[in-house]
Amino acid sequence: MNFSVVICTHNRAGQLENALISLCTQNYPKNHFEILVVDNNSTDSTKSTILNLSKIYKGVKIRYLFEKKQGISFSSNHALKHVKFNQVVFFDDDEIAPPDLLNNYYQVWYKHKSPKLAIVGGQILPKYLPAETRIKHSQLKDAVDDWVLGIINPGKKTAFLKFPEVLYSGNFCINKNIILKEGGFNEKLSMKRKYSYIHGTDIDLCFRMYFRGYQILYSPQIKVWHIITPMRFNARFLIRRYFCSGIEMQYIERKFLGKEAGVNYLKYFIKIIIIDVVRLILLRKPKNKFLDYVYGTSYSLQTILSLIGVPFLKN
Repeated sequence: MNFSVVICTHNRAGQLENALISLCTQNYPKNHFEILVVDNNSTDSTKSTILNLSKIYKGVKIRYLFEKKQGISFSSNHALKHVKFNQVVFFDDDEIAPPDLLNNYYQVWYKHKSPKLAIVGGQILPKYLPAETRIKHSQLKDAVDDWVLGIINPGKKTAFLKFPEVLYSGNFCINKNIILKEGGFNEKLSMKRKYSYIHGTDIDLCFRMYFRGYQILYSPQIKVWHIITPMRFNARFLIRRYFCSGIEMQYIERKFLGKEAGVNYLKYFIKIIIIDVVRLILLRKPKNKFLDYVYGTSYSLQTILSLIGVPFLKN
């Protein structure tokens, strides 16, 4: 089985180098995979880093692509136009792959091959740099959700997922023919705000696959490590990320759940503002729990705005 491995990147040359090295040193036959790096308007040394590594790892086919439109879905769709193989692994530029990543993908795809199997993926586990970052994470465990850090660990058993369970594009492999047939990645979810980006393209893709009768398979055998730095626990970063996630999810859930999504978010918002904050004041819960309410409120605020006619993204 052949694989095309895609990395979409923007101004992360240092982290990208480590990610590429981990892919170039796979124990999978070098003539059975290629690596495509999509440079999404980087202004740092991204291009030279890619070209230098292609000279060092001559046995691995590394291809450089450039995408002018800013956004992960534009870059992902650009890559899909150029990949050679049908099994396309998406990998983030701030991740590290174990040497057996592609071999594990092969084993899972081969064992469960089916014309309806659209996406296969696995765990994204934290790798703290520096190591002391783990302490910061443990201190804010109640306040910061794993998904905000790009961590996913659905369990210890291989299983076909069910709606609304999803896999993240930092570690999933798609059937290119199916994905292109269904329209590729949703480019409405590549909108740039002045302080952050709207993501959620992987969630939208998983939901579309469910609604169109395709299968999504999770295997704990397939794992990568996501680099977690102290920046991810900065309060400004977290509030912005939660707020943008609210934009993503109100768009995706209104698209697939309709009015039910609005009712669910209204209940969540009321719970945070009325019940949890009052409980916080009366019971004097820890500061971390207060942060949880702040982030949760910013997450749901966008949806409340959309309910009264101020949507940031229209279906």
